[in-house]
Amino acid sequence: MNPTIVIGVVMNILSTVGVVITNKYITGVDGYNYMIFLSFLHFAATALGTRVLLACGVFTYRDAPMSAVLPVSVGSLMSVAFMNLNLANNSVGFYQLSKLLCIPVTLVIQYFAYKSSVSNSVKLTLIPITFGVGYATVYDLDITLTGIVYASCAIVATAMSQIFTSTYQKSLDCNALQLLYHTAPLIGMGMLVMC
Repeated sequence: MNPTIVIGVVMNILSTVGVVITNKYITGVDGYNYMIFLSFLHFAATALGTRVLLACGVFTYRDAPMSAVLPVSVGSLMSVAFMNLNLANNSVGFYQLSKLLCIPVTLVIQYFAYKSSVSNSVKLTLIPITFGVGYATVYDLDITLTGIVYASCAIVATAMSQIFTSTYQKSLDCNALQLLYHTAPLIGMGMLVMC
C-alpha cells in the first residue's frame, strides 16, 4: 500500500477525532457556547485555504453558477450547525454514533428519492451501525430530549448534504476542492449570519 495514502488516512482520523474531542472539551469543561461562531472561523479558514491552494496550483479553477452551489452550501451549513449542536448537547460516543447513522439514512433517502440501491454486503454492514446507535440511545445516560432532537436534525441535514454534494459535484464536473472553493465562503457567511 502507498505510504502517502496510509499517512493521509491516519492524519484524517487523528485530526477528526482531535477536533471532536477539543470541541467537546471547550463546550463541556470551559463552557464555550459559541459553536456556530467556531464553525464560521473554520469555514473562513477553509475559504482562505482553498484560495491559497488554488494560487499554489494544487487544483485548477472550475466555474460554477451560484444556483448550483447554493443547495450544497445550505445543506452543508445545516449539517455542520446541527452536528455542532448535537455534539454540544450529547456525549462524544452518541455524537459519533449519530454520525454513523447518517450512512443508512442517506442510503434510504437515495433509494426512495433516486431509486439508487447498494449491494447486499453494504446493507449487511449497516446492521451493526444501526444496532449500535439504538443501544447507545437506550443506555447513554448523557442523552437529553434536546440532544436527540439536534442529533435527528443533524442526521437528516447531513444525509441531504451528502446527496446534494454528490449530485452537484457530478453535474458541475468539479472535484472536491473545486466545489469547496465555491461553497466554503457561502457556508462561512451563513454561519456568521446564524451567530
